[in-house]
Amino acid sequence: MKFRNNNIGINLSFDYEIFFENNFDTLENILIQPTYKILDILNKYNINGTFFIDILFLEFLERNNMVSYLNLILNQINQLIYFKQEIQLHVHPHWLTTKVNPNLLKFEINKDHYKLVNNFTSVENIIKHSITTLLKYFPILSNQIIGFRAGGFCAHPFNIVFDALLSNKIYFDSSFLPNIKSNYLIQDYDFSSIDNPFAGFYYFSQNSKIFEIPIGTFSLPIFNRFSFFEKRIPLNFDKGTFIKFNKNSDLKPKNIYPLSLDSFNYKFLLYGLELLTRSPYFNNTNLNFTSMIAHPKLFDSFHLKNLDNLLIDLRTKKYTFNTQKEIYEKLNTKSI
Repeated sequence: MKFRNNNIGINLSFDYEIFFENNFDTLENILIQPTYKILDILNKYNINGTFFIDILFLEFLERNNMVSYLNLILNQINQLIYFKQEIQLHVHPHWLTTKVNPNLLKFEINKDHYKLVNNFTSVENIIKHSITTLLKYFPILSNQIIGFRAGGFCAHPFNIVFDALLSNKIYFDSSFLPNIKSNYLIQDYDFSSIDNPFAGFYYFSQNSKIFEIPIGTFSLPIFNRFSFFEKRIPLNFDKGTFIKFNKNSDLKPKNIYPLSLDSFNYKFLLYGLELLTRSPYFNNTNLNFTSMIAHPKLFDSFHLKNLDNLLIDLRTKKYTFNTQKEIYEKLNTKSI
């Protein structure tokens, strides 16, 4: 397949968080060192990405007197800011009620509080508190926090979550995985029937001022040249484990894939990006963007090399790179 960039802007987004159940290694090895290595690669190619900070985890560390861990994270995020990486809001509300064994980084999580809407206070109050907390630690970010990604992609019900975002002057969201749904009992979401599912951006609704900058997904043809092992890269769970949820049904249609740097080989992602940009939604406007997702906690040397190779190829093909705020500002100055 011959690649074409169609003036596509790429956003590299990173969910900055640890494992939510068991962390078998040190915080340095789980989160700090992988993030610094990602930052080195971004700096090498002069690329600014978007780091969605799991801010209630920082407050959790302070509340539980885990000062050394907190300082490691504060120092690192200040480094991200210094090197002009974008910082936006990521909210996992379960930290508000989580208990911990400080020596082991193992957590007792109330799974009923995993979703924004399943908490003891309103979504609006949680968002407001999260922004206040982020600015308490990083006052330099005043007036810059206008973007959001829901923990676990659980941005349902949209009307409640998006009203809460707007009331807190959050103007873009990046929680959607178009055409993908999850029917886990706790972590459930459904993006299978949204309008313009493969568009690079869209309004949440006709009357909403929220822009959605979704995580890119693509539909893979039945006949393609990638075997299972050529698509995927191995995930290393030696560092930690995810929360275990009971599942009602399959996570996604089998031929829909996200642009995930956690899971997929860079050649497969390039192929998926080309399929995505050939979508008619991308060809009907000159404002085309997509976001790729990654989690530093999952990165090892293989993932880092995969990221490096991807950026080499994207730059060769003359794709541009944008933070999510840059995308929002471009969208907001155009008639859509």
